[in-house]
Amino acid sequence: MSIKLKTFSVFLSVMMAIGLMGVMTPSAGAITIAELQAQILVLQAQLEALQGTPSTGYTFSADLKMGSTGDAVKQLQIMLNKDAATQVAASGVGSAGSETEYFGPLTKAAVIKFQNKYASEILTP
Repeated sequence: MSIKLKTFSVFLSVMMAIGLMGVMTPSAGAITIAELQAQILVLQAQLEALQGTPSTGYTFSADLKMGSTGDAVKQLQIMLNKDAATQVAASGVGSAGSETEYFGPLTKAAVIKFQNKYASEILTP
C-alpha cells in the first residue's frame, strides 16, 4: 500500500469518526422529579397488569393416598412444587410444570417432606 493511500485512509477514518461523534452524542437533559414520578406510575401500572389476580387456592374435597388419581392430585403436586423443600421432583415427571394426576412414590415423599417441615406448627397445642 502506498504512503498516499495510507494517509488518505487515516484521514478518511478520522473524519468519519469525528462526524459520527456528533451524531452519536445526544444532548442530555435534566429529568424533573415530576417526570420521574410519572414514569414510576406507568411502571407500577405495568407491573400490576403483569401480575394479574392472585389465585384463590384449591379446596381438597377428598382424602388422597397412594394410587389416587385426578385433578386434586395435580393441584397437590403444584402446591408442593412451589417450595423447593417440598417439591415432588427437581426435573422430569412431577416437577414444576410437569405435574401429573397420579399419586405415586414421588408425591408421597413430597407430602412427607411437607408434613415434617410444618410438624411443629401443626402439632404444637
